[in-house]
Formats: sequence, C-alpha cells, structure tokens
Amino acid sequence: MNKNPKNIEEGLVDAIAKSDVKSIGIDIAELSLDALMKDGLAKDIPIVSWLFAGYKIYDTISDRILAKKILNFLSGVEEASQEKR
Repeated sequence: MNKNPKNIEEGLVDAIAKSDVKSIGIDIAELSLDALMKDGLAKDIPIVSWLFAGYKIYDTISDRILAKKILNFLSGVEEASQEKR
C-alpha cells in the first residue's frame, strides 16, 4: 500500500476536524475531576460539562448582542446623508 503522505495528513486533519474533540476533552476532564473527588453526590454531577455549556451559552449571548449592535450601527449609517458619511 503506497499512500502519499500528503493524503494521509489531509485525512488525519479531516478526521480530527469532523470528530467531537471537545466532547472527548470534556469527558477526560470530568473523569480526572471525578478521580480526585471522594464518593458522594458531587462526584455524580457533571461539573465540567455544565461549565462548558454555560460558557457556550455566554458566548452565544455575546455574539447576538454584538450582531444587534452591528445591525443598529449599519442601519444608522444607512439613514445618514452622504455628506455625514
């Protein structure tokens, strides 16, 4: 099997890009945290995934606020006369 190294590299990059690397990282972090904790209710709560989900929600809200500000700015520019622009 004679494969071109460039094709192997592209295949690896594609596989990594398509895989759920974030989910794997979250699971590893969760397992590491669980290993450090004693048995109990806190160990059963998926802390890392909740923190990541909270960050994603914050990031989404921030993106929407920014999009709204840009839209308001652009509509204001549209209403301005050519001399003011």
